Amino acid sequence: MVPAELTADLGKLIEYNTSCAPVFVQRAGVAALKGGEPVIARSLERFRLARDFLVGELNAIDGIAAALPSGTMYAFFHVRGVADSLEFCKQLVRDAGLGLAARVGFRTFG
Repeated sequence: MVPAELTADLGKLIEYNTSCAPVFVQRAGVAALKGGEPVIARSLERFRLARDFLVGELNAIDGIAAALPSGTMYAFFHVRGVADSLEFCKQLVRDAGLGLAARVGFRTFG
């Protein structure tokens, strides 16, 4: 709920922030369309190499099984003997300073 005295100003803010892309964003879009394909190809290859490296290193650790994702920013893996992924992630932060997203946060699908 917005206070009545802010309604007009909020309307202007929304209009000017969402009605069109600023000029610099439009110019970036033109540059991306004209010369972006090589940049995208290089980026995809870097991402592919990083993904393959990470999954390979995870699978080299005894007790860990990682699936090779086809397209995501996540590498999902199973740690043998871990029943509570949230507690495991909390322990990793405490003991190793490593932050991971617990599996429980991804249980929205089947």
